[in-house]
Amino acid sequence: MYAAIIKKIIQLALISTAFNSANINGAKLIKLTVPFKILSFMKKVSEKTKPKPKEVTQLGKRIKELRQAKGYTSQETFAYDNEYTLSYYSRLERGEDMRFSSLVRVCKALNITLEDFFKGFN
Repeated sequence: MYAAIIKKIIQLALISTAFNSANINGAKLIKLTVPFKILSFMKKVSEKTKPKPKEVTQLGKRIKELRQAKGYTSQETFAYDNEYTLSYYSRLERGEDMRFSSLVRVCKALNITLEDFFKGFN
């Protein structure tokens, strides 16, 4: 599986990569510049190979349920009202970047206790 992924990355790199070369003390150096698209592709591949524990995903779903129960239909409005960046808050609802301190902060923004948060956790 990894061999196919690496082969695809190399193919993409060769198609869309800028090469710069220089001679230093008779040795030819080649600088390989990898476009953002390839780095993004590589990140997606690495995320797929490391599955999140289902409990972390469930935490994100619970946060979303509680946000909607409070009347916030959009992540953007909730994030703005509670001084989160949209991208950060979105990651929390997807179950990414979940730290205990993040969960505590979300509970405070939703005006609930951690106990109440976990009562609805299934």
